[in-house]
Amino acid sequence: MPKMQALHWPQSAIELARGEMGTPHFGFPRRMQDAILKGQLKPMEGRPGDTLAPEDFDKVKAAMKAEFGTEPTSEDMNAFLMYPGVFRDYMKHLAKVGPLATCLPTGAFFYGLTVHETIEFEVPGPNVVEAEAQADAALPRTKASITLNRVGPLEHDFMRTCEWLVDGVAYQVSIYDPPPGAASYKGPMADPSKKSHVACPLPGVIKTSIKEGAEVKKDDLLFTVVAMKMEVLVRAPADCTILEVCIAVDDEVVDGALLAKLEL
Repeated sequence: MPKMQALHWPQSAIELARGEMGTPHFGFPRRMQDAILKGQLKPMEGRPGDTLAPEDFDKVKAAMKAEFGTEPTSEDMNAFLMYPGVFRDYMKHLAKVGPLATCLPTGAFFYGLTVHETIEFEVPGPNVVEAEAQADAALPRTKASITLNRVGPLEHDFMRTCEWLVDGVAYQVSIYDPPPGAASYKGPMADPSKKSHVACPLPGVIKTSIKEGAEVKKDDLLFTVVAMKMEVLVRAPADCTILEVCIAVDDEVVDGALLAKLEL
């Protein structure tokens, strides 16, 4: 039990233990709940939805349109209200990869294609190329196809060329494809033998970061790492000063990556 109470539980675990996502039929194990809430928060009583204030969907729609620049659907609004952080990450990802990612079949999106595999899907507008700029428009849907013809060899700089057929037209795309391991993460790694090194506890994305030169107390929040919708809080191991911050917000990091150096 003392070991469980000493753990820095992610916010998602705290919300679960409070009953913010509902309560099992026979309740949570009391020892688990006490260890996570640490006596600082009380479990919720009743159904979580009963405590929520009514939402003005017209106001939410206008706010989302102003923030994201697109006309939100009812599904978008529900997702934003329930998981605002996750939805913002989703919109950032769409801005990075393009809105047509939502048109792809799920298997192709997550796992890619094998050589000579063809997928068919519907896009707004007459074809894939024009649909890229019209993905948010209310246009008739057109069937499109993509075939992966060839995956070229890996070059010395971890680049490789892939050859595609998009609606029957040949394209070549060069991609960065580093092998798993150290080559795919170029940042410094923490030395487990040095107590002054703060190591990342799992692979993920840095969402909040302490500032260099800050003086912190034991258990003060240093970093927030997000992975698979779970937020993990990295806290100070002791009273110390932040000598150097080795990463930046939105950086993708690996397990054991060096986040900061401390003066203990």
